[in-house]
Amino acid sequence: MCILFISRKKNSNWPLLIATNRDEFYDRKFLSPGLYWKNYPSIYAGKDKKCGGSWLGVNKYGLCVAILNRKTNLNYDETLKSRGNLVINALKLKNAHDAKEKIINSFENKYRFFNLFISDIKNSYLLKYDNFKLETISIPFGKS
Repeated sequence: MCILFISRKKNSNWPLLIATNRDEFYDRKFLSPGLYWKNYPSIYAGKDKKCGGSWLGVNKYGLCVAILNRKTNLNYDETLKSRGNLVINALKLKNAHDAKEKIINSFENKYRFFNLFISDIKNSYLLKYDNFKLETISIPFGKS
């Protein structure tokens, strides 16, 4: 995935709107969005058939998580962990704050660089991993 548009509005019937694409290798197999994680039936997401993670998902609590590649490292490296598992691990939680904290507290420098968007109707965050540093950016209402 390389593009993510968001709109956050307070006191709106639509407090969070997102639009995105999945820009992956053409031959990378995936399953359309569904309920694939038996131990976590609240997760609804597309599934990467190679590594089992996802690029975009939601859960029944209103949490939305998306991962985007960073341009700095588009080459595939088999020794690194799949970033798609970060999406699923975040979606196991009930809110954006707890999901952000879980990712930060369990993070290892074993991924290719990424931008991880984590949001619910109260909080939105961007976790930016680049140059082997993980940075957290809070996204306020009214920003896109």
